[in-house]
Amino acid sequence: MFSAVSETNEVLTFPFYGYCNRGFYLTRYNKTKSLCFFPPSYYGNRYQYNSQRVTVRVWFDRRHCVDIPVVLIVLVTLIYNHSEIIDHQLIFDINQDNRVKYKLYLLYSRPRPHGLYSVRFEVYHSMIFLAAWEYQMSPFNFLPVFRLAKILRFSSNVLSLFCSTNLCHNHGTCYLMNNNQHLCLCQWQGHFCEKTLLNVACALHSLVKDRNICICPYGYLQPNCFVPNIKCEQSQPC
Repeated sequence: MFSAVSETNEVLTFPFYGYCNRGFYLTRYNKTKSLCFFPPSYYGNRYQYNSQRVTVRVWFDRRHCVDIPVVLIVLVTLIYNHSEIIDHQLIFDINQDNRVKYKLYLLYSRPRPHGLYSVRFEVYHSMIFLAAWEYQMSPFNFLPVFRLAKILRFSSNVLSLFCSTNLCHNHGTCYLMNNNQHLCLCQWQGHFCEKTLLNVACALHSLVKDRNICICPYGYLQPNCFVPNIKCEQSQPC
């Protein structure tokens, strides 16, 4: 995916290959101005710098779970100090014969604060929580990229596991992840749902993960769950 956010007034003779480095350019105003399109893994006035990021490669192993839903929503987040979401991506995984490997980027804040980082995978069917995995990271500060490659296997029991003791505040629900750590699901922020969540951009009928991170119910479209999916309103569309 490419974005366009940089425009320059330099007078250039086009074509000028390599001007936008890892991206590509378009010209405007009688070829006197250029507009760069670039991948999110780079930044700078001509996107000549590496963004500090986590490169994630993942695929989902469903072979041991026969009753898992066909379509899964996977929320992948970069977590800072167990509580703050720095970046996120959504994956829609469909059960099919050929195995699909996903590659995505999670970007650190600039400048990157020191602390503990982890990558979390949360799996939902519509708004029903199914499973979660979390992996701690200790990246070297002088390296711009940390790579994480995982095969995530679903157990034979698709039902999520509740914590023996609910550690979550404000009516949150406590689930166990793959590392036996707890995960609190609620409409609040923080490791234990202890922080108020303000200025939420999600629809009221969605599952709110952060101010602008929403898990939509069946029949509504990402990212904020306000727009109905007309195809799903038809009788047996799939």
